[in-house]
Amino acid sequence: MELNIRKVQLAFITVFIVLGAWLGYWVVFKGEALSNDARNPRHIIAELRIARGRILDIYGNPLVTSVLENNMYRREYSAPLSAAQTIGYMSTRFGKTGLEKAYDTELSGSTRAHRGLLSGLLQPPEAGLDIKTTLDPKLQKAAEEGLAGNSGAVVVLDADDGAILVAASTPYFDPNNMTEDIFQDVKGEPLFNRAFQGRYPPGSAFKPLILAAALETNSVSVNQIFQDNSSYTVDGFTISNFQNSSHGRLDLNGALTYSSNVVFVQVGLATGGAAIRALAERIGMLETPQLPVPAAASHLPSLRDLSSPRAVAQISIGQGEAWVTPLHMAMLAATIANGGYAVQPYLIESVGEQIVKPSVAKNRVISAGVVQYVAEAMRSVVTNGSGRRAAVSGVAVSGKTGTAQNPLGKDHAWFIGFAKVKDRTLAVAAVVENAGQGGHQAAPIVATIIQAAKE
Repeated sequence: MELNIRKVQLAFITVFIVLGAWLGYWVVFKGEALSNDARNPRHIIAELRIARGRILDIYGNPLVTSVLENNMYRREYSAPLSAAQTIGYMSTRFGKTGLEKAYDTELSGSTRAHRGLLSGLLQPPEAGLDIKTTLDPKLQKAAEEGLAGNSGAVVVLDADDGAILVAASTPYFDPNNMTEDIFQDVKGEPLFNRAFQGRYPPGSAFKPLILAAALETNSVSVNQIFQDNSSYTVDGFTISNFQNSSHGRLDLNGALTYSSNVVFVQVGLATGGAAIRALAERIGMLETPQLPVPAAASHLPSLRDLSSPRAVAQISIGQGEAWVTPLHMAMLAATIANGGYAVQPYLIESVGEQIVKPSVAKNRVISAGVVQYVAEAMRSVVTNGSGRRAAVSGVAVSGKTGTAQNPLGKDHAWFIGFAKVKDRTLAVAAVVENAGQGGHQAAPIVATIIQAAKE
């Protein structure tokens, strides 16, 4: 009997030691990790009791605020919905995305007080820091209205300093009404930020870069005349003009104005291809933009692949292995608009009282004479060519249309351009998926935005 009691006592002691060691492990060694785990319900409750910082537009007006209800704060989004993928959401059910995720520490006030399990509950910060963005809601709304529910994207930059004034992506979702439906809508992909991550063939909207690369390397001359006979054959591969049109004798300005594929294949081939890739690299198009939200790099064939004349011919008209994001196409437009200087796009002006916008570094990537010629040719596209629907009364709009063949469906419509409106030079890129001609579908969107900026 006494032996059995001792066995029971030993068993209890052993269990007590094991439980104590297990508890000590999770408290001492894993306590901080558990405290900071986003799934910790105490952490979530504590977070909802904090007046999370506002997200502001370029003028200091709120795009997102915290509203107190039943002793808990909820986020209220007033920004145009086409900016939802960039601003993101904060949801106790679905987590955080976009700027809400990127600046979670600052917005939640974690920079003001330690957020451990104990101190975070007993002494939470009173409020988070405000984040001031570069977004202009008036222009953002104009872009949203211009897209008119079609899948696509618009990016508008301040061509002088790279500020992202518009990042519109459609379809979109409503951060005020988060449901499982947005995760199940595979076809529309409303969570996907087409402005920064979508990669499309640029079609003829890429031709200003081809022209600049050829002139920079003296591969062609501004006095050179080309014969456009509707088609051109490279290594047994025939490239034709849109609708097999023939323009006869053209100089480079005329070739851009009338978007001659025949001439631009010859221009691209004259560069050998390497100059095209080199200029795209100098502009920053082949790099992933350094933004607080996800973004993608554009793509061109490698130097090895550009040893093929057919590959060079295809990218010379924005097809083949040329895939670009709307943000990078806006950067191309900005470089031409500002006199040949690469821009560094940015989204955030300040965090709290701290200014975080990057300093503007003047890095010339296209010579003054070349960029002036390209800019004048892009002006002719709007006044005399396929970009007439981008024209705005009283404003000198320059640009280039693009109708990009899409191996997965109907053509994508493009327009890139720029205009000086009041005290800002706006650089714009618009793409509408499966919409057809860029001059018909994308150019009017740019006109809508420039008109809004003018008013």
